[in-house]
Amino acid sequence: MTELKITPYDQNIEISCTITGLWFYSHASKAWAALHVDGRALTLLPVSTRPRQAVQLFRSRKHWVLFAGCGTRVNARPVYGGLHIVQDRDAIQPDGAYPLFLSTRKVPRVEAFPGQERNVFCPRCKLTLEPGCDAVQCPNPDCSTWSHQHEDLPCWSYDEGCAACGHPTAMDDAGWTPEDL
Repeated sequence: MTELKITPYDQNIEISCTITGLWFYSHASKAWAALHVDGRALTLLPVSTRPRQAVQLFRSRKHWVLFAGCGTRVNARPVYGGLHIVQDRDAIQPDGAYPLFLSTRKVPRVEAFPGQERNVFCPRCKLTLEPGCDAVQCPNPDCSTWSHQHEDLPCWSYDEGCAACGHPTAMDDAGWTPEDL
């Protein structure tokens, strides 16, 4: 199988929609590993082959669009016309390379609360979230509620579920691995 060179574009642009990234098989650890994608585009280029076999993933507002090189397959089927909308758990296999699996599950992470035009209240403690404070945004796209998450106010991790919607609060839950498929 061919080695892949993975090149993210626009690493400084963060996606506000769901995306964890790509699962790939690591030969060094002999296990599946996740590559977290924070940009809007990614190129997968088989290292030992021609550029026309490159595969590019671009994020539109709602979907990941695959621009496929020659011989690329998605879920073991050829990509005709070089264009395919990929979804969660799709297996993307550039010609001659091991498959990669797309994950659109966003894993919760602690980050600085960006602030909003009006006051935002933590659903657990009911206190105001101040801009810059450590917080977690619920990864459930139907919720997206912010909760405190720091030493004094561990509101997000206080319970097993988001205080607003019940989404699991585990900070390391990727939801699935390719071994589960």
